[in-house]
Amino acid sequence: MNQVSRFGVDFITLAELQAELLRVDSRDATRQLVWPLVLSVVGLGFIIGCFPLAVFGISWWLAAVTELSLAGASLIVATAGLIVAAIVFYGAWRSLTQVWQYFNRSREEFKQNVNWFKRTLADRS
Repeated sequence: MNQVSRFGVDFITLAELQAELLRVDSRDATRQLVWPLVLSVVGLGFIIGCFPLAVFGISWWLAAVTELSLAGASLIVATAGLIVAAIVFYGAWRSLTQVWQYFNRSREEFKQNVNWFKRTLADRS
């Protein structure tokens, strides 16, 4: 087997291993992605379904028990609801950003393979 064909076999083997590593990393990342997606859907569901009702109900109650106008009470309740939504989405965002760490192994291995490929080509020329 000559050097060019041996190099071709090595290159194809590395490409296969890189693809397998990416598959494994993708599987691991997908498993970790489930919980942040569930949190996002739950948070969005609360915002869409409960937020308008809560704003109206609490606003009317707050206006009734205090000297605030209905508009002032509504503003206070809406701000509190947005704070709760922000906390839920912050938790989801933190979890989502941690998922990307599963691809560090693939990224580093790919860099090493590219460097090997460059060195091998430079040595053969």
